[in-house]
Amino acid sequence: MSKQHQFEQWLSEAAAEVTAAPVPEWDRAATYRPMMHNHQPWWQRPWLPITSFATSALAVLLVVAQVQISSDAQGFTIQFGQSPAAQVEALVAAEVGAMRDELRAEMTAVNEQFAEYMLAVNRQEREAELEDLIQYISLLREDDQIYFASQLQQYAEDWIYHVELLNQSVQ
Repeated sequence: MSKQHQFEQWLSEAAAEVTAAPVPEWDRAATYRPMMHNHQPWWQRPWLPITSFATSALAVLLVVAQVQISSDAQGFTIQFGQSPAAQVEALVAAEVGAMRDELRAEMTAVNEQFAEYMLAVNRQEREAELEDLIQYISLLREDDQIYFASQLQQYAEDWIYHVELLNQSVQ
């Protein structure tokens, strides 16, 4: 026999052995009777914690919303948030502070760029001036060499001329 056939046979035998069990007896009317209401003192009733929670939540809401209640001769005034003048002052102070910080940052950046530019320009000017000075000195040196060469040439010619005159006069 196959395993499937054995299982089916066992299942059929187990189903044949099952018998209906009798329903137990119980008091059906007691199930539907209203529950007995226990009398509690007022401080133990369920509405008290709910009221306490609601009052606390209202207090937190008033603090978060910055509710201001003031009274004068005409009556009561309720304001949410800061007063308009204080709010405007706070906004202006915040804007001025932000603008001041931004201006400082921009001025610092501009000053740094200007200093770098001036150093670069100054370096280039000094470099150009040094090149001009070196060229000037080189030209002066060439001129001096030419001058001294011509002087030496003239001196040598004069010397030779004088030596020849002396030689002729000695003969």
